[in-house]
Amino acid sequence: MPGFHEINLIPTEILTQRMIRQRIRKWSILLLCQIICFCLLGTSFYGYLKRLESQADTLRRRTRQTKQIENRLLLAYQEVKELLQKRQVLLGRSQNQCLAPVLFNLAEALDPHTKLSSLQIEREIVNTPQKEIQNYYSLKLSGISRSYQNLSTFLLNLQQNRSFQQIRLIRSDGHEQQSPWVSFEIALIYKQQAGQNQAGAEKVLYQKGAYHATESTPD
Repeated sequence: MPGFHEINLIPTEILTQRMIRQRIRKWSILLLCQIICFCLLGTSFYGYLKRLESQADTLRRRTRQTKQIENRLLLAYQEVKELLQKRQVLLGRSQNQCLAPVLFNLAEALDPHTKLSSLQIEREIVNTPQKEIQNYYSLKLSGISRSYQNLSTFLLNLQQNRSFQQIRLIRSDGHEQQSPWVSFEIALIYKQQAGQNQAGAEKVLYQKGAYHATESTPD
């Protein structure tokens, strides 16, 4: 109808309370949703922390096991080191015992005017005609002699000594104008012999006039 106006007869206080309740309901729903989201995130984060803690326990356990293994390896290393040191001492004694008779024989064969400057030793395995494997050692001697005649005397003395075999003169160089001394190198083979004292052998060898004698004995 023309000129008709709609009139709201509900009191203003009731309308205000209704609006407040609607807003409270809306904000309560939003707050509840946030609480649910925080709970879900907290549960997920707690599970993640538990997994990290489990992994940390595993790492700590493996670290303890690794430390125990490291300690055992260290003890084993010390034992092996001590055994190797003992083995080296025993090998040194064995080599010295093998070298001693050779030094004595060289001392007997040396001419007063022949001097050794070096002595090298290497072990060899030789098959005998009886199909037996025996221990032989190849020797290489270096030194100087007063003359070729003195060198020949030394070679003859070596040949007459049954301890040495396959005696071969590798080199002899004489410089008559500069010096009467003749430098030489001799290769020979000897069979392993037992037991004279090396210190005494070296003393005899030095008394015979050798400057120094060095041994090279590979493992």
